[in-house]
Amino acid sequence: MLVVLLVWRHFVRRFPLRYDPLYWGAVFPLGMYTVATQQMAEAMDLGFLQLIPQVFVYVAIVAWAVTFASLLASLWNGLMHWARRGAAG
Repeated sequence: MLVVLLVWRHFVRRFPLRYDPLYWGAVFPLGMYTVATQQMAEAMDLGFLQLIPQVFVYVAIVAWAVTFASLLASLWNGLMHWARRGAAG
């Protein structure tokens, strides 16, 4: 669902692809559902569910890394903009 919303927002509606703090609200559930599914599969002895956390742990890590890199880039761009304004003024 997150991928569908990403495509709709940025490619269909043409919203600029840049950092937004609200993206952490999309990243957090990926990790939480991964851990919760792992714990449920172990507690209820549902081995067939083990595939989900084994795959989604990497999805969650990539989503976190992309969001974090985007945060750092946004901070860097803001710092450079602030430095240019300070040098000009």
